[in-house]
Amino acid sequence: MINAIAVSSLGLTPQLFSGYFERASVILELLAVSGGKALVVDIDLQDHLQGHPMRIPTLTALEDRELETLESSANAQGYAEELRFGAVVPVRLEDDAFLFHSSGTTGSHPKIIPYRF
Repeated sequence: MINAIAVSSLGLTPQLFSGYFERASVILELLAVSGGKALVVDIDLQDHLQGHPMRIPTLTALEDRELETLESSANAQGYAEELRFGAVVPVRLEDDAFLFHSSGTTGSHPKIIPYRF
């Protein structure tokens, strides 16, 4: 959730991928179709992207203990308020909040499903 909030605060629309997609090529193809700009990857899954011909910037997701350390450090140094997210980018009702994906059962390839609040 922290990564999705961070992506949203940059004015981008997060796409949420489940572990259902075992091949990195499916995820990278969906990112290409939707105009994806970067991929936040769980460190345990990063090896699946090695050697794939499509290059997209990847960021390693923070682990729980790293988030806890960041929060503790911010509190100890008195700047925890600066880490809180505020309204960075104006949001309209017609903007997509998230992009989900079908499992691909109707045509063997996943479809992008936009979600609006």
